[in-house]
Amino acid sequence: MKNNPGLGSVILGAVMNVVNLGMVCAMFSGIGMLYGGIFVIFPILGITNAVKGIKMGQGPIAIVGLVLNIFAVIGAAALALFGIVANASA
Repeated sequence: MKNNPGLGSVILGAVMNVVNLGMVCAMFSGIGMLYGGIFVIFPILGITNAVKGIKMGQGPIAIVGLVLNIFAVIGAAALALFGIVANASA
């Protein structure tokens, strides 16, 4: 099996975006406050895999993985900050 960090980055980015969407839905439906702090780590690993994929010549799929993982990092960081602010104001 061939080493394909670009595809791994796409998969990781898609999964983390779904997890972040689930956290947002849970937060606004009143189920509970979920923190995104732990979910920042996984997209950062996806970003490093995407950069490796770009360097290995897996251009388009690695770029898609990079974009998905950047969105996942931003979403998870925003949720983490929102959780910190919500706990501080409560």
